[in-house]
Amino acid sequence: MRNGNRLAVIGVVAILTPGCATFFQPAYKPLIFEKAVTAVNTLAKIQASLEVSAPDYLPYDKVEPLFVEAISSAIQARIEATARADAIAPNQPSKVPARTIATMTNTCLSSIKTIQIRYKAGGDGSNAAARYPEPEGDVEAAIHTCQAVAKTEALFKD
Repeated sequence: MRNGNRLAVIGVVAILTPGCATFFQPAYKPLIFEKAVTAVNTLAKIQASLEVSAPDYLPYDKVEPLFVEAISSAIQARIEATARADAIAPNQPSKVPARTIATMTNTCLSSIKTIQIRYKAGGDGSNAAARYPEPEGDVEAAIHTCQAVAKTEALFKD
């Protein structure tokens, strides 16, 4: 292959590579990443609050604003991820990872809501700790679930 042909091939590859990458992976959406990170950070605050109050049971009303913030962030990430997945044509390979991220954001949201419901149902009475003995472990699992969304979305960043 002569030098002119090599340069032509390299030029064509350089031009087509970014298009090929977006064909196989969805475009990076900073809002998904930021909202997933916000949910993780808020869950970490909940976890820290629970650990600081131990061995006493922390009343739900003390962490309710944090649950609301985490759920709000997860909802915003899910809306953005679902919209991105729905906007990609069905025959494009990038639809699969986009749909996966949308599913992951939904799982993140569900895990936060489940903890909130269980913690709220535990009540604030003297036997509340017996009804939901160790919420810290569930919060830790939700942190990892939401971190997976942020880490996966970060992979799409150029």
